[in-house]
Amino acid sequence: MKMLSLLLFFISFAMFSQNLTKHQWNDRLLIITSETFDNDRAQRQLIMLKKEMSGLKDRKLVIYHVTPEGYKTNFNTEVSGESEIAVGEDFQITLIGLDGGEKYQSNTPEPASVFFSKIDSMPMRKAEMRQKN
Repeated sequence: MKMLSLLLFFISFAMFSQNLTKHQWNDRLLIITSETFDNDRAQRQLIMLKKEMSGLKDRKLVIYHVTPEGYKTNFNTEVSGESEIAVGEDFQITLIGLDGGEKYQSNTPEPASVFFSKIDSMPMRKAEMRQKN
């Protein structure tokens, strides 16, 4: 039984990982994990981010809110997929770059400017900004 549970966990995690793989080289990701969708810190984080929609779009940021119940993307209210991802902390936010690498992680809600400054200092973002001008 223990082996079956472990197998189901890895299958679910692999399915969610495949969802994330489609973003590599196209989008940056902010992955918010919490025990529930109504977690206070997760909600505060989402409110701060939602106020900066144009900055999120400009930096190609896709938001994932992941709980053991499933996940939501880009402030959507509908729960997608069944996620059995183990949530280690009560709240965590992780910034993933275009290359798929982890760029920043925090256990406290952060203003969007923290993520924007991290992204804006990255070589690929600097190249994007040069191409716009």
